[in-house]
Amino acid sequence: ASMLASKLNPTTPDLVGPQGPVSVESLPVKPLAGNAPASKKVSLLSSVACIGKGGAGKSTLILNMAVIARHAGLRVAIVDADPQQSSFAWRQVRGRRDILVCRCRPEAIIGQIEAARRAGIEVLFLDMPVNLQDVPGVARHVDLVLVPMRPNLFDLEVTRALIPLLTSVGVRHAVVLNAAPPVRSDIGE
Repeated sequence: ASMLASKLNPTTPDLVGPQGPVSVESLPVKPLAGNAPASKKVSLLSSVACIGKGGAGKSTLILNMAVIARHAGLRVAIVDADPQQSSFAWRQVRGRRDILVCRCRPEAIIGQIEAARRAGIEVLFLDMPVNLQDVPGVARHVDLVLVPMRPNLFDLEVTRALIPLLTSVGVRHAVVLNAAPPVRSDIGE
């Protein structure tokens, strides 16, 4: 199906993995509850971008959510646009091929979202770089933006800059508090 879609719309790139173009039909998928394998289920793409300060846990959050979605039986892919390429490195180390991870430059994200839609991916996670200039363009094309932050001044500054930007674009967004110390009642005042 994705090969046909790329021929019909040659301006949008194919979903590309470490070995080249990828067909979603090659990914093992267990059916969702209530969806028999023979059913004519329409594939809808849900996309989640993770944006924020470096070291706040963007890649870790994306990877954990991708594994959870995959275990739920969904066709999952990750587009790694972060220069550190942590998601792509995870894929190489993990060794399993059930979650597609593609490297991409931020300016090619919209094409990758469309390629994932054509390929039948059900949940696409975008591991984004820190650059705030990329945020509005990507945010307009995703269903949800997550902003992980650690409870410190530096992460708070980046998050405070991101929230009005995301609000102005009109995208649903949430802040994920990450690496927060536990609340302890046994500590004296």
